[in-house]
Amino acid sequence: MNRIGFGLAIALTLAGSALADQVVAVAHDRVGKSPKQATVGIKGVGGIGKGNATTTFKFHPEATEKTPFEKSFPFGFRIGAESVDHIYSIGHEEKHGTSGTSHFDIIYQLTGEFEDELEDIVYNLVEAEAGVTAKIRPGESENQTVSIDASLNDPFAFSNTHLDATFGFIPGGMDTSFTLLAGTVFPAVFARSLSEFGALSAGTSLQFRQRLMPGVVTDPDAFWAAGAEGAIDLWTLAFRSDDDHNVTADLTFGENTTDFLLDYRNHLGQSFDPSDALSMALLLDFLASEFQHGSVGSDVNNAFGVGFTPLGELSEFTLGDSTVVVLTTTEVPTPEPATWLLTAGAGLWMIRNRRRRFLR
Repeated sequence: MNRIGFGLAIALTLAGSALADQVVAVAHDRVGKSPKQATVGIKGVGGIGKGNATTTFKFHPEATEKTPFEKSFPFGFRIGAESVDHIYSIGHEEKHGTSGTSHFDIIYQLTGEFEDELEDIVYNLVEAEAGVTAKIRPGESENQTVSIDASLNDPFAFSNTHLDATFGFIPGGMDTSFTLLAGTVFPAVFARSLSEFGALSAGTSLQFRQRLMPGVVTDPDAFWAAGAEGAIDLWTLAFRSDDDHNVTADLTFGENTTDFLLDYRNHLGQSFDPSDALSMALLLDFLASEFQHGSVGSDVNNAFGVGFTPLGELSEFTLGDSTVVVLTTTEVPTPEPATWLLTAGAGLWMIRNRRRRFLR
């Protein structure tokens, strides 16, 4: 009986640890883009846009996977979808037994069909819905960390003359809006030290960004390059959580340039000034409050928005979105033999105690 109980205690301990052997973070959002002038529609002009899904596994050894994808809206085409997976174990052997994956979903959709003055079919809204999921199953080492940086990036070009443009130029400008979608979630467990299982809050974040620049730039890497000429980050939003799943939001907006005049709307649909500290504090509190124990339970539609109007002789621009998950976790130390004996002993005591109560 002692041997059976001892073995069962170990089995129960191992099974219990397998139920929570990975950390997961998900960023899920939708961005809408519509012309400021109701009579001017979004028209597909046949150019093929490009995007990419990129994952950097900061494991042992480090590896980067990048998958390009194409998107276009030729005449009569209103929706497109892409799904991408990156799996570290395919082509790599992790020194400490850590494994990890990233998954990307993106859906593009044109809605609100009507005929413009030239009797061409146009639309009043284009939406891009993005989902990025990062998962790590940590291996075993002493005081080591591993991380995943998973990003989904794309630009859309607007021009009447450039062959690579996806949509026609919209001279009156556009309004864009950000929606935080249900299913956005931080890891269920955070580690308070390198010897504990769980994600590290200091190295985990969910990030969203929208960028605008003059001209046609269809290469995602060039569009999202640091210091890209003429680029404005219309918004940069980052969520972070502490070890107790208290979430905070950090949001910055772009400013006017010689190429674009910007305007801003809050979660109430009202115009506001991002330089006003009180207005920004209210918006940040609203965004953070949508997380309950680190998770967004329902869609936060049109949480905020930015509009832009091209200035001067500008006749083409590129607009793109980025969704990023950064997930960091500990590699749990290998338990000492004495630790396993204590754990197994505790399991054996529980079994004996239940048996005694049953026999009474």
